[in-house]
Amino acid sequence: MATVTGEFHCCSDCACLIANGDTSGVEYHGSEYYRNWIDGISASRDELPEGNPVIVCPEGCAGDNEQEFMCDYCSRNVFSHKVNLAFLN
Repeated sequence: MATVTGEFHCCSDCACLIANGDTSGVEYHGSEYYRNWIDGISASRDELPEGNPVIVCPEGCAGDNEQEFMCDYCSRNVFSHKVNLAFLN
């Protein structure tokens, strides 16, 4: 049986990557933005639990309640929808 580890938050950019491998939103902002995002993911990798990342948004969530916060997945201070993040082992 799988166990769920952690109570983290990620930004919309990371949520799209985790959910379906989509990086088009990040690539839209240009190569420097994309490179900083990738560097942030690499930097936070050792600080996050092992396992497969999963995102959870409450049913009916419109994704339009953006706020400023530190994304646990890419280590960036972002203004984004705050998505719940956990890891399955």
